[in-house]
Amino acid sequence: MWLISLIVAAFLIQLVVTASWFRMGVYLPHHFGVSIAALQELRLWTIATHPILHRTDNFLHIIAVIGGLVLLGREMLPVMGARRFIWLYFGASAVGAAAWAAVNWNAGGSLIGGVAGVYSLFVLFACLNPKLEIRFMLFFFVPVTLRPRTLAWALVVFDLSGCAFYEFTSAVSPFAYAPSAHLGGMLTGLIFYAYFYSERSLLSAGRAAVASALTSPSPSLPVDFAPASNQDLRVEVDRILDKINTSGLASLTATEKRLLDEAKNLSARN
Repeated sequence: MWLISLIVAAFLIQLVVTASWFRMGVYLPHHFGVSIAALQELRLWTIATHPILHRTDNFLHIIAVIGGLVLLGREMLPVMGARRFIWLYFGASAVGAAAWAAVNWNAGGSLIGGVAGVYSLFVLFACLNPKLEIRFMLFFFVPVTLRPRTLAWALVVFDLSGCAFYEFTSAVSPFAYAPSAHLGGMLTGLIFYAYFYSERSLLSAGRAAVASALTSPSPSLPVDFAPASNQDLRVEVDRILDKINTSGLASLTATEKRLLDEAKNLSARN
């Protein structure tokens, strides 16, 4: 909700400063949107600010982004947490901006909007739910069943075609969109899934290594903290393993390290 509120607030400010009665006549995308000129002038803050700006001449732009954040947020926030959700949104937007700049360096132009961030979240959702089927009524009377992964591939093909026919040829797109930025966002979502959530991910391998260490025999060590039951111990160990995955072993407190030792001793005795 904070992210959506920020986007809505920025949009309202855009409407005010571009109004005919506003004497200053400020065009925010010029100062906070990504452009080749901005990157050449090292206005690097535009990489972080462009995902919160949207077109004021087409309300579908911001409606699509907010709608995507609402729908995907309901599904993904319980899975990934707010911090990773925000990092993925802005990180994918930054990668999308880099991809767009690389493709359009000679053609110029500008880039605003959070579509790349939303696409990254959707790709992650599709990877986490490969067999999920979404049923809806097309035009209110045609039943359609669609898998998120199928839609994700369709978006990849659509944006690759856009790059080939418009951006690579420096032609003017009739839809005023940035397919290269969208592809960068989707690639970021795929990499995010491979690193954090895939069964073969680095973090999964690290978690397995820690779990293996917990079950290896070792001499009993005294601890100051002991959970009330085995179930409490398992919950606490899972929390500590998650902390290791996100922040590393160095982030553990002395009590948490002793608790891991206690769990290892219990596994050895059993």
